[in-house]
Amino acid sequence: MPSIDETLGALEIGIILSIFLFGVFVVQLFLYSHQNNNDRRWLRSLVSQLLILETTHTFCICILLYNITVTRYGIVSTISDAPFTLDFSGILSAWIGAVIQAFFAYRVRVISGRLLIPIISWSLSVLRMGFGVMIGVTAFRSGTLLRFIGQWHWLITTEFTISAVIDVLNTTSICFYLLRRRSQFHSSSKFVDRIILFSIGDHLASPLPHTLTRF
Repeated sequence: MPSIDETLGALEIGIILSIFLFGVFVVQLFLYSHQNNNDRRWLRSLVSQLLILETTHTFCICILLYNITVTRYGIVSTISDAPFTLDFSGILSAWIGAVIQAFFAYRVRVISGRLLIPIISWSLSVLRMGFGVMIGVTAFRSGTLLRFIGQWHWLITTEFTISAVIDVLNTTSICFYLLRRRSQFHSSSKFVDRIILFSIGDHLASPLPHTLTRF
């Protein structure tokens, strides 16, 4: 059986970092609400949806941490019992990640003016969301995490693989089309370089809070 450092320790570190990054997200949302009032209604609605999902996700993992470290302190089986809050936070994580990746695919659509890559990315995002729901439901029905991981570990591997493929596809596509624009507008090449670096960093950071708390 894994040691407490490999289970509770890893989970606690992931939750703490996730809460910290949630705070960063809230600050970004505050700045956005005061600087981007002219955005389209669907975009503002998307931001509101992400706030609700992120808040719910953070609430779930905080309940999970309190339940393990306070309510059921010292009960070794608590971690392996697959608590509902852990399963539900996994579903929320997949949902949030898919929404963010779908938005980046929309960015590809705007920058490139083409639909092929965005359609592929959107389709994979929906598939990833489906796998995320399957993971949460299957883990809950399995009863214990050890049984779930032993029988359904391929679900987790598949979802992470799909997520990585989407991130690589979106990031490389945005960088490729921005580099093409850079060659067309030499006077703004430094500005385009900054956008490329921002896009790469954004893609690397956006799934991090949820990856930290996935089982």
